[in-house]
Amino acid sequence: MVRPVSLQGFQWGFQGVSLRGFRGFQFFLWELCVCIKYPSLGDFACGTGGFITSWLKALQPQIKDTADQQQYNDSIYGIEKKQFPYMLCVTNMLLHDIDLPQIYHDNSLLRDVLDYTEDDQFDVILMNPPYGGSEKADVKNHFPAD
Repeated sequence: MVRPVSLQGFQWGFQGVSLRGFRGFQFFLWELCVCIKYPSLGDFACGTGGFITSWLKALQPQIKDTADQQQYNDSIYGIEKKQFPYMLCVTNMLLHDIDLPQIYHDNSLLRDVLDYTEDDQFDVILMNPPYGGSEKADVKNHFPAD
């Protein structure tokens, strides 16, 4: 069973558990991993891969055999726009035993949102979008006016 989960829901549902800071973030990830075995994760502004590595650490206890290891390896997908953080993210995945990381050097905003299909869906989208910065004017054309 897949259920929508939000930090606000956790704040109301788990009294006495602080969701601030890294421990709260780990608790949030653990709850998501309990709901779905090897959920797929998409991070479209992955930077150096900090969220992805936290996700992998939360999934690690589920690995029991080589099939589980393969599902673990295939559970992540990331895109990073900037070259240097992209290279660091790929290195980070290699250091966390992901031999063929699905991390791509691209700009996730250049794809038209109407072009996404059901095959492009993830169980969880976990990201900290960049704040500030600038984009080319044609990026705005990929989003509906409404």
